[in-house]
Amino acid sequence: MIKDGGDKIADQDKTDLQAAIDSAKGKLQSENLDELKGEMERLQNASHKIAEQMYQAGAAGADAGANPNEGTDAGAGSQKKDDDDVVDADFKEV
Repeated sequence: MIKDGGDKIADQDKTDLQAAIDSAKGKLQSENLDELKGEMERLQNASHKIAEQMYQAGAAGADAGANPNEGTDAGAGSQKKDDDDVVDADFKEV
């Protein structure tokens, strides 16, 4: 996740996630279930925060390229053609 996020993730969040990963790895051998659950929760929170940032960065990029005709004569390309010959019909397989 850290490698995939690249520049979409704040440096502090990368550091927090890596610390959570290292801490969780250290608790894997722990016999205390509460400690392990606490570390797992910390890791989930850190990864969710980064996933949210990556999602928002991806959505912002998608919004920017979603309508390339914005600001131009968008109506010309979006008019429906009358010669489509599309028929809405029901059918039965035999």
